[in-house]
Amino acid sequence: AIIFPDAGFDVMSLILANMRIAPVQINMTGFPISLFGGKTDYFISGSDVEDLGLAKENYDERLVCLPGLGAIHERPKFSTDFKPPIVKDEIIVGGSWIGPKTHYYLLDMLSEIFKNVNKKCTFRIFPGMSWFHGNKSYKPYVETFSDYFDESLNLQIIDGAEMKEYLELLSEVDCVLDSYPWGGSNTCSDCIHLNKPVIMREGSRWYNRIGPAMLRSVGLDELIATTNNQYIDKSVRIIEDDSWRIELTNRIYEMNNNGVIDKKIYNCEEGIHAFTNFVRDAIDGNIVSGKEPIIVNCADLGRKNLYKTGR
Repeated sequence: AIIFPDAGFDVMSLILANMRIAPVQINMTGFPISLFGGKTDYFISGSDVEDLGLAKENYDERLVCLPGLGAIHERPKFSTDFKPPIVKDEIIVGGSWIGPKTHYYLLDMLSEIFKNVNKKCTFRIFPGMSWFHGNKSYKPYVETFSDYFDESLNLQIIDGAEMKEYLELLSEVDCVLDSYPWGGSNTCSDCIHLNKPVIMREGSRWYNRIGPAMLRSVGLDELIATTNNQYIDKSVRIIEDDSWRIELTNRIYEMNNNGVIDKKIYNCEEGIHAFTNFVRDAIDGNIVSGKEPIIVNCADLGRKNLYKTGR
């Protein structure tokens, strides 16, 4: 078998995934979209993330849902002393998305949010060093953002921050607004690790469902928006409502300290065990043929021909 962690992320992986190299070829969520016409047989995801009713629309490969998220996030190797949140006249709002996630659809929603905010804000945006550092396209990016927001908004665009600097600057923000429709996965992990509430817009594909699934797994459902209007309303509230923002920050801090977040997001022994057994059974020819999504339940692990299919 051959396993592609991120087929489609670069040209070479895309070429290889469109060739039949092994009897069993598996794609994963490092680049979380279907190849639609490639030679991969299975796409590995998680039961807590996927809408099974959209499996055939979203994937050309056969969808395999492991227990939980279907992806294991590595907790950032960065720590800072927790400063209990307080009511402030001015707050810092974070936006952590690489350049290609920024487009007029997102800018329209962000513009609407800040038009409805009365609190004085700094909007700190991290466009990702791999996209803009030393790139001539950085200037029009800044100009585009400046055109969309009122001069009263203090706009900071952090160009070319290395990981440590990025996490230090992100640790200073009071809350974060995620991008849509291509949402954040590592962004959500970074925010949770740093005790930052993040508003996320849930959609119909893995790349805008993984973040909300992570939030839901630790009981932070109120940070999830399922419509654009909800995203705007919740974003305005997290900026304006000091008591709500402070309560959420303290709750995330408590879950980071009592092991809830480690158990739900950063440790996933069930998922690892499920993945190992599924790959072994796929190689041995023990998977019942078909196109329906495969749900790997804990009770099925290590047992042959007992994988349940979704509808």
